[in-house]
Order: sequence, then structure tokens, then C-alpha cells
Amino acid sequence: MNNQDNISRRNAIKLGLGTAAATMVSGSVSAANPTDQKSMFTVPQVFIPIADQKEQFPVRRIYCIGRNYAAHAIEMGSDPTREPPFFFQKPTDAIQYVAPNTVADHPYPTLTKIITMKLN
Repeated sequence: MNNQDNISRRNAIKLGLGTAAATMVSGSVSAANPTDQKSMFTVPQVFIPIADQKEQFPVRRIYCIGRNYAAHAIEMGSDPTREPPFFFQKPTDAIQYVAPNTVADHPYPTLTKIITMKLN
């Protein structure tokens, strides 16, 4: 194992190696003329209604936070006093719009378990 194998991802980011690696990878793509590039597929734009408006809001990114309150951290098997919250993103097709004053059925993955717990 050489010295490069000992570099953690966090340290690589601190050192800016992530940017260097991304530059090396993207260097193989024709960056000079982006119109030459073809997408393998198209992703439709996702919109959600704006309350009391005819317009809709275009969703580009969904930012999420995990372990952001003690009960959630405990539910995930973490110690809320030791581990900070973490951030992640979801794809825009993860949105499920539920109109006001309605109830929607949300299909859960088959391996999802309902966990109930008692908090003091």
C-alpha cells in the first residue's frame, strides 16, 4: 500500500484532489464544443404547484438532511450526542405532490419496516 492509498476522501477534498481528478476525467470529453455532446436520455423537468398561483415552480435539486433531530438519529441507530446530521440529495422524480386537504397513498419499498419506539 503506497501513500496515495492512505488518503481519505475527506482529506482528498481538503487538498483539492477531487477537483483535479474531476478535471482529468472531464478532460477526455470534448469540452471545447459542448454541442457535440449527446445525452443518453432526457430527463423531464419537474414542476410543483405554487399555492394560490397559476404558475408552477421548477424543481432542480432536492436537498435533504438526516439525523437532524434526536428521535431520527436514535431511529437510525446513531447516538445523537456523538454524530452530526448529514446532508444528501434526492432526484427530482422523488417528489410526490399531495394537494392540500387530501391524503395520498405512498408506496414503500417491499423491504421497508415500520419501527415504533417510545421516547422518554
